Amino acid sequence: KYRYASADAMQYRDELIEATGYDMTSFFDDWILNPGYSAFEVNHSYTTNNDLYSVELSLTQKVRAAPNLHTNVPLEVTFTDRAGNKDTHRLLASGEVTQYSIISNVEPFFVTVNENNALNMAHLSHQFTIEETGASNIPYVEIELNISELPQPTLLHIDHYWVAPDPIIDNPDNAQISSTHYWRIEGDFETGILAGGNLEYNTFLDSDLTENGEEDLILVYRRGKGYDWQEYPYYNKLTLSPTDGNGFIRIQELLPGEYAFANGTLPMYTSTKEVFRDFEPLQISPNPAKENITLKQEYDRDFGRVKLELFSVKGQVLLQEMVYINGTQLEKELSVKHLSNGTYWIKLTDEKGHFISTNKFHIIK
Repeated sequence: KYRYASADAMQYRDELIEATGYDMTSFFDDWILNPGYSAFEVNHSYTTNNDLYSVELSLTQKVRAAPNLHTNVPLEVTFTDRAGNKDTHRLLASGEVTQYSIISNVEPFFVTVNENNALNMAHLSHQFTIEETGASNIPYVEIELNISELPQPTLLHIDHYWVAPDPIIDNPDNAQISSTHYWRIEGDFETGILAGGNLEYNTFLDSDLTENGEEDLILVYRRGKGYDWQEYPYYNKLTLSPTDGNGFIRIQELLPGEYAFANGTLPMYTSTKEVFRDFEPLQISPNPAKENITLKQEYDRDFGRVKLELFSVKGQVLLQEMVYINGTQLEKELSVKHLSNGTYWIKLTDEKGHFISTNKFHIIK
């Protein structure tokens, strides 16, 4: 029909509809004739019925640079169990929220959308099994992992969403969360894996937060949808230049959940691991300080001694020393009179490098 001729987008759409019997009007309207991309966040719950699993799915759509939410988006939703067995379903999603009830023979430890990145979306993912310690750049999702402990091979899944995360709910100081992207990290962390990671911030994705400088940039975290964002406690900021908008967030210990960049002040997240250890928070007084600070913390065991590190807000290590513990109680006086005005971090780890606690303080002279 079009031999030695050309067809425009609308004619091509009509030929596809005629050849396949599938109405592609929505696809062309959203993906061809208008700019932008969609992304779908998936949340689920399930019940067990003999050897089958009844899964309730909720797919929440967000868009990047698109004028409208997309309709009739063809999605592959994959259930993965702890052993890596998979069950994939093809679904259509429209509007802000789409819900499905699905019966599966695979227990849904992970539920992922577009796992093989087959559709060009504002969302990339990678699922993989960690089999050895060391550093590794993870493809597609803009994160570098550093595995320090791995008792057994561990299945992980990482999503990088190029859309705005959910807003902060309890936000009395008007902290600003990223309007452009965030990460979701899931995995079988019960295997005892201990992983850190590096996240890059740059002028391409994060200028909404760094255009006036990087001093107030923080890493925020929540366990998942329905939880509020809080500042993540286990990270340092590595600033390449205070004003160029480029640098790294180095995470000492990753937890499963969602991560984003933000500006401002939020409460510090207290992990379930810290609650399990039954540690009191690291106390720093006075705060703000001028010349000296006192560190105090109660533990549920005798660490013998801990490693104390002092960081600048840019992530520069200003002090490292081993501090002996009196039984289960830390009390340490530290001179800070040489420090200029600003925000600083104290981090404590045990002799094997395992994270214990962190807190920040301010110098005002």
